[in-house]
Amino acid sequence: MVDKFTAEKRSEIMSKIKGKNTKIEIKVRKYLFSKGFRYRKNDKRYPGTPDLVLPKYKTAVFINGCFWHGHENCKLYRLPKSNVEFWQKKIERNQTNDLLNRTKLEEMGFQVIVIWECELRRSFDDCMFNLVQKIKTYGEDNVLNNNDANLDYSSPDSIENFGKHLIGKTFSEICNLVVQEDIELYGSNHTNVKDKGGLGQIIERIYFGLESGNFSGPDFEQAGVELKVTPYRINKNGTLAAKERLIINMIDYFAVIDEEFETSHLWNKVRLMLLVFYLYQKEVENRLDYKINYVSLFSPPEKDLQIIKSDFIKIVEKIKSGKAHELSEGDTLYLGAAPKGATSSDRRAQPCNDELAKPRAFAFKNSYMTFILNNYIVTRKKTYETILKAPIEVTFEEYITEKINSYNGYSIEDLIKEFNVKYKNRPKNIGSILVYKILGIKGNHAEEFEKAGIVIKTIRLSNKNRIKESMSFPTFKFKELIEEEWENSKFGNYLSETRFLFIVFKYDENEVLRLKGCQFWNIPYKDLNDEVYEVWNKTKTVLKEGLEVKKINGRNYNNLPNASENRVCHVRPHARNSSDTYDLPDGRQYPKQCFWLNNNYILDQLDDKFFT
Repeated sequence: MVDKFTAEKRSEIMSKIKGKNTKIEIKVRKYLFSKGFRYRKNDKRYPGTPDLVLPKYKTAVFINGCFWHGHENCKLYRLPKSNVEFWQKKIERNQTNDLLNRTKLEEMGFQVIVIWECELRRSFDDCMFNLVQKIKTYGEDNVLNNNDANLDYSSPDSIENFGKHLIGKTFSEICNLVVQEDIELYGSNHTNVKDKGGLGQIIERIYFGLESGNFSGPDFEQAGVELKVTPYRINKNGTLAAKERLIINMIDYFAVIDEEFETSHLWNKVRLMLLVFYLYQKEVENRLDYKINYVSLFSPPEKDLQIIKSDFIKIVEKIKSGKAHELSEGDTLYLGAAPKGATSSDRRAQPCNDELAKPRAFAFKNSYMTFILNNYIVTRKKTYETILKAPIEVTFEEYITEKINSYNGYSIEDLIKEFNVKYKNRPKNIGSILVYKILGIKGNHAEEFEKAGIVIKTIRLSNKNRIKESMSFPTFKFKELIEEEWENSKFGNYLSETRFLFIVFKYDENEVLRLKGCQFWNIPYKDLNDEVYEVWNKTKTVLKEGLEVKKINGRNYNNLPNASENRVCHVRPHARNSSDTYDLPDGRQYPKQCFWLNNNYILDQLDDKFFT
């Protein structure tokens, strides 16, 4: 029979036939999704680019057109009358590739299921029933990487046990568990250091076979387990520390104001988490070579929940007050509102105020994650005394304030005698030592302060309500600072994330130093991002362009920002002596410097109660 179309018309018709996302493929995908299956479609990382891959069940599905793949003894497979040799060779080539790809997938441990177009036309429901049975049957006997324990997606213990097989593996090795072909192509998508979620997706999608998304519930919905992959580092002294905060979920400013903590999206995520800690090493160039060392289920202990809930309420109340644009991680203790925009200029609408606010996410603060790592994940031992010995009726900060204020009017000597503090030479941090004694802590660390990253700063007021000293911070390395961006700068982040506890002592008319009380404080958002940024940026510019040093009357002077230039802060030396130096970018040695908050600025931040 002669083809009723011309060769040109037949070529045009055949070229318009879709190779993927056909109507029948979409119908199959919708059916599987409705049955609870999650899959990847047309994933080029697998041999033959299967139409569907179900990693959880180690199954690849091809939905084949009967003509294109040469389905034998099928009415839908009939070669065109024109250009027969071309079509025969093309289809034979497809059949050869199909066989080769099937062999490769089976060698990787995958079940390969082929669904033919004619079968779907004949009885879609029967075909889908058989497909589901094959997927489930094979999946029950072939867990990913053939681990000895089957993964039960409804059991937290099973998920944790399955996750522990990750320990000792690099991300590259994890990719290889499933994807033996094109590993370099896949890995390149996750080597970008700015893509902080990339490594998490490897665990989520490749290892556990979960679909990535912005689902408001936990990743393992049936088990109520949220999966979190996060880095830690080893400090120079050998201690372990979280490298960064743990992002939990985005804050929807309009929705969160109607949420209660116990029914919030946040609590849904953090109630039970599988924490996967990998070791960050600066010298490792390819992130896929980072190694996973700890995997454990974690649920915030009861004693932490009161503070986490209080933090949540504080954040929500600020949003309700129309101050989402003023949110800062320093507002809270364990749970913070972390910046989470694609760029530093991203803004979104907020309720109760027309001013746009930075996108933010709920996050466990770096200090809290460090405590979790060292005390719940690694050693599971308690290493610090706790301030709270029993549940309290007020907030944590109210409790601390009341305890310290109960000793208002006591002199330093009174407090030393009251708490029987012994020393040979009076230490410089005597104020902090006495505060811990007031709070019932024998040493110089309190569990709650460590978790929250609370920093105690002692302030001395003269009887004329003046502060003599500015407030210093850790020194910065010149070469490191010039490589920073403001959003990830050490000093900017430190001020943004830190909650300070000011302990205020004041000299009376007889020049006796007495406790006046305390105040929790964090730097206001505007002060940080205007004045502090200005000083930081000028410091960076001066160092990059070359620090100018002049010697006048035997003293060195430089062009770094000084206290008279800025209302909030300045830069000046913080070295033991002139030999205590860091390298400048141009190779010269220069005494160590640090940022200081101006004494008059600190004075302005104090509550009026301290001046009476």
